[in-house]
Amino acid sequence: MDFGKQLLLMATTTFLVACSPESSGNSADAASKASLPSSSASISTFHIASLAKAANVECEAADGGQPACAIGRLNVDLYESCGSDGFFGAVSTDDGVALKEKPTADAASVARLGAGQFLCIQGLARQGQNPEWYFVIAIPVGTVADCKGKELCEIYGDRPVTWTVPPSGKPCTFEEDRYVGDCASGWVAAEAIEAFTEGI
Repeated sequence: MDFGKQLLLMATTTFLVACSPESSGNSADAASKASLPSSSASISTFHIASLAKAANVECEAADGGQPACAIGRLNVDLYESCGSDGFFGAVSTDDGVALKEKPTADAASVARLGAGQFLCIQGLARQGQNPEWYFVIAIPVGTVADCKGKELCEIYGDRPVTWTVPPSGKPCTFEEDRYVGDCASGWVAAEAIEAFTEGI
């Protein structure tokens, strides 16, 4: 099972950040194969609004009061945490990858990340059950507590960011419960990301 489908499975078996407007039909056998961590707490109204704005998606209340998010023809699941219960990965393409404002090939680019850039995965855009794009944020590995002493965080890490929009000039740092400053974020095609399916 690929990472994107594992994320979808976890979204149906535990409460994550956002709900899809669709229902899921995953089997118990599939659930037993999922190995990703689940979110330990529900996302706040403020956080879902700010994350949806950053990802350029629209969310509305669905049955049960949980937000349903989408952009165009794609359903979107959002994941708040970049902590110990977060989802992580890295840029897998040799020539790096462009961060897009929206999950479409012709969308404007925000920045370009180098090969091997460490990432927190905060969103997934899908057509039905097929993941097509990830919303990611490039964060300094030194700010991730679980990275301490981990070989994976030495192989992948901080890479130069080439901005295509003017940055603020403030370094990307973790303050209180979120990343602030010039933390490059945007949408990347799923095939350009190596996801750490077993955690860090």
